[in-house]
Amino acid sequence: MEARRAVVSFTRQLRDMLELSLVICRGAVRRTESRGAHYTMRSEI
Repeated sequence: MEARRAVVSFTRQLRDMLELSLVICRGAVRRTESRGAHYTMRSEI
């Protein structure tokens, strides 16, 4: 029973991590301004 709880807990945490990573990636793709050494192909160098 304890192993099942650990698996359920891990699965929930993994789902939350994946959701957060998607939000971060979507924000990075939508960013239009330059961030230090990182730039978008649309910006002038």
